[in-house]
Amino acid sequence: LAFSGGYLSHMRFGKLEPLPNTADIPSIIVSLENKGPSFGLALGYLIKDRIELQGLFHFSRSEIIYDLGIGLAGVPLGKTTISDTKSFYYGGNVLYYYSLNRISPFVTLGLGAVTLNPEELRARTKFFVNLGAGIRFIVSQHLSLSLEIKDYIHFFNYPEDFEMFFPAI
Repeated sequence: LAFSGGYLSHMRFGKLEPLPNTADIPSIIVSLENKGPSFGLALGYLIKDRIELQGLFHFSRSEIIYDLGIGLAGVPLGKTTISDTKSFYYGGNVLYYYSLNRISPFVTLGLGAVTLNPEELRARTKFFVNLGAGIRFIVSQHLSLSLEIKDYIHFFNYPEDFEMFFPAI
């Protein structure tokens, strides 16, 4: 049983490009920016000495942001918050430990789903794949600490999934 806390970096949904030959209209970058740490719970089971199966659940608070970038005059046009969002991540991982010492590096691969529940838009759930690496520090027989970095690859299509309409100018 593992309790986790961490920080999820910003997730980019995509870029909304204006039609060619439009006036000074910049591209709009749509992203999910976190508003604090994430918290989670994982349950793992060692199959063999070096292989562990792990189920996980994470929660974080975020906001969907439109970043208008920089206009022709070089002036930042700013960011607009579209909606505050609660994010729920759940899935499973396989961990492979390279050594069985008190300090054990590992790699991880997993599948799961993320549910985004915005206040202003409809909730959506999509699958994700995650890859990562980390180090486990064994403190005692029943206690260890881990530090890991993961990359989550999601399959959201922002305009389609959240039913957004962008008029052509």
